[in-house]
Amino acid sequence: MTHAYIALIGDAIASRELPAPRRARLQRALRAALPTFNRRWRTTLAARFALTLGDEFQCLLTGPAALWDIARAVRAELADVDWAFACGRGPVTTPLTPGITAPEVDGPCFHAARAAMDRAKQRHLLFAFQGFGDADPILNAFASYYSGGTRAGRPAAARRPQRHLAPGPPDGLASRRAGRYYLRKPSRRPRYRGRGAPPVNPLTLVPLLVYTLAATLWPAQIDGHRRGRELLLVEAVIVAAAIAAGIMFSNLVVPRPTGLWWGRAGLLATAYFYVCGRGITLVRAVLDLPPLQMRRDEDRTAGAIEIARGRTIGVLERALTVTLVLLGQYGALGLIVAAKSLARFKALEDREFAEYFLIGTLASLLLGLIGGVAVRLALSGL
Repeated sequence: MTHAYIALIGDAIASRELPAPRRARLQRALRAALPTFNRRWRTTLAARFALTLGDEFQCLLTGPAALWDIARAVRAELADVDWAFACGRGPVTTPLTPGITAPEVDGPCFHAARAAMDRAKQRHLLFAFQGFGDADPILNAFASYYSGGTRAGRPAAARRPQRHLAPGPPDGLASRRAGRYYLRKPSRRPRYRGRGAPPVNPLTLVPLLVYTLAATLWPAQIDGHRRGRELLLVEAVIVAAAIAAGIMFSNLVVPRPTGLWWGRAGLLATAYFYVCGRGITLVRAVLDLPPLQMRRDEDRTAGAIEIARGRTIGVLERALTVTLVLLGQYGALGLIVAAKSLARFKALEDREFAEYFLIGTLASLLLGLIGGVAVRLALSGL
């Protein structure tokens, strides 16, 4: 008996209407993602994923079990556009050799998938099926409901909460014929559903990370004779320039999924290095502002050990602040101030020192808050 395969075609919706640079990025991202898909579903592939046209890919599956997982993975990894998927069931006429790609294969299953894709484009559907026999009307009815209609040439399902088809227990004849799929509400999660955070291109972080390491390890060479207001203004300009350069670099290359993981790790590392390491110089610059300078003999004559202890406390304070902000525990920030105040309880009876202490603590907390909130915004995709 001839084996029936599942041909899957995926096509980016309205990709030709994208600006040229954005479409080029989409094509690079698609080319980078297909090797990962080939590894992930290697046990269910009869012919490997491959590009057929600029924004279209094909694959051949031994069965329908992985269809929905593949569709969700494509929409999550390549979320700049929406996607239409067409599935055709039937035999193939080309011998299936190891390593063969789907565009090299021909047969009725691919003819059915192409016809389903043409119907999906005409009716503005996200899914279409052909070649599944009696289940065709039921599957296409589910697909039409899932797609949710269109408006202005774009699927309405791309603009409002959708209902997703997910594997579930059989519930009557229709469910059995439709491959035992039922409807459930989607989770209220961001569009990027990879592993709790959206992708971060590592190249975006390179300029700021390099500057942070250099300014932390060699502050005298980086800052020269700048102090107080001048140092803070120059710092703001350099950080803004580093971020702008990182955004420009991120458009040069689309990293693989592993690179995106390193991007998230690099984002956290950059934030901690900058806030904790570079923060030593920045907090000192705030205290060196002319209106805030403290003129005390004991401050000018403080020993190296006392200075080192103070800087270590500041580093730990900012590291805890960033961590608490990332965890969303803003109320716990008061414990940091309380702990520092308790350690300096007697010294706080001196009003001048108390004000000096409060300014330094608030500057340190503010830097930690800015770093933590910036990372949270980046990881939320904003």
